[in-house]
Amino acid sequence: MCILLVAYRRGHIPEGETPSITQLEYAIADGLKAVDLEPTEPEYRAGLGQCYAQGGREEEAYSAYREAVRLQPDNSENVFLAGWYAYRTGRLAEAIEASRRATELRTDHPMSFFNLGLALIASGETAAALREYAIGVGICPRQTAEEAHAEISRAAGDLDDLASRRAELRPEIGRARETLQRGLKSASG
Repeated sequence: MCILLVAYRRGHIPEGETPSITQLEYAIADGLKAVDLEPTEPEYRAGLGQCYAQGGREEEAYSAYREAVRLQPDNSENVFLAGWYAYRTGRLAEAIEASRRATELRTDHPMSFFNLGLALIASGETAAALREYAIGVGICPRQTAEEAHAEISRAAGDLDDLASRRAELRPEIGRARETLQRGLKSASG
């Protein structure tokens, strides 16, 4: 169960609106209560992670998703998000491990491969990263053109974000972007 849905149901967040910080704090408080009542329920941890993420609290999001994975290790979405927030918080070895696991759990999800590639580039493993980007791009034709464009565009934005923080990686990032561009061209038909 998504904790934000609980907040919507309780009237804390009107349907269709972006939650405010105060509304997120209500949702987080509800999530913490739910975790206290059912400490072994991975969905509550994941919902709490979602709330933390929406509030920009990436360390806490990482911890919540990591705990959700501990409780339910084969949930591909939670593994994927634990890998993403491990990357966002600078835990590159953990990001690579979780992202690699996400690619094993869900072989049809290009973003898992793109996230693994991103963590590998940040770790200096460019050749391995390019292989992961190529796999992700290869999956995209199995999606609708709109889905493929959205996935590839998000991955390109993640690369741009990394390039803005790590200038020394720009050549490697450029090579990964070329792989994504080829994927966009093939997705366009």
